[in-house]
Amino acid sequence: MSGYNTLITRKNPSMFVFLLDCSASMSEQITFAGVAMSKADALGRIINTALEEIKSRCRRQEGYYDYFDIAVLGYGGDEVESLLDHIVPGKSVVRIGQIAHVDVPRVTYESIRSWQGRTISSHVSVPELVYPFALGNTPMGHALSDAYDIAEEWIGSHPDSFPPVIFNITDGECTDLPDSMLLAVAERIKSLSTSAGSVLLFNVHLSRDDSGKGVVFPDCKERLGADNRIGSLLFDMSSDMPEELVPGGGRPVKAMSYNSSMSELVKMINIGSVSLNNIL
Repeated sequence: MSGYNTLITRKNPSMFVFLLDCSASMSEQITFAGVAMSKADALGRIINTALEEIKSRCRRQEGYYDYFDIAVLGYGGDEVESLLDHIVPGKSVVRIGQIAHVDVPRVTYESIRSWQGRTISSHVSVPELVYPFALGNTPMGHALSDAYDIAEEWIGSHPDSFPPVIFNITDGECTDLPDSMLLAVAERIKSLSTSAGSVLLFNVHLSRDDSGKGVVFPDCKERLGADNRIGSLLFDMSSDMPEELVPGGGRPVKAMSYNSSMSELVKMINIGSVSLNNIL
């Protein structure tokens, strides 16, 4: 198997990098899965659930295999920090085995969803590995620069692996770089590659509601609306979805969404995490 079908093994693992907007606007109250909470709390639930899914896919009878390396960076105020620093202090990148047995509280929450006209309630329990915050400005340029450094160093040690997948999740616009420089950083990230393919950069712009009316995987800027500067910039920053990863096949699309609900963010992460299916 080759390209984005490359198998993931312990010798040739892959990597997920999550860049989380932790600016002041993430304190805004929303409703997610029928429950009132802040955007930051909803994002924490989603990322912790995603990490639990990644971890569960790496579980074997002998224990947890290190099929993936993980980095979770929060950017807010004037800083970018690892939200997994409490697990491996001083390290931005952690292995699955390092988070599998970490002693952190588990959070149990009620999940409410509609299905065929019925309301279904269930309880979900996951380790609370990351705690997104909500403070100050949006230093997205700094976060993307850090992601470039992380991915470049990782690729140097894993030249034949499935390439890193980076999710940049934000509800606003960058405050530390002008558009042209932010785009230049994104282009540097997309220029990185392993022998299997280029790094995949997903950009997800969050809305304040859970209506599910976001523009997901657009094929052209026109779908984002006229004179939409932020949407147009994120479109240009995002990777072209590889043909074999395009949902439902069809015409080429961008690895991005705009004005997305938290539920649509979950779908984006699920599609972007398709490499979980490539574990040998």
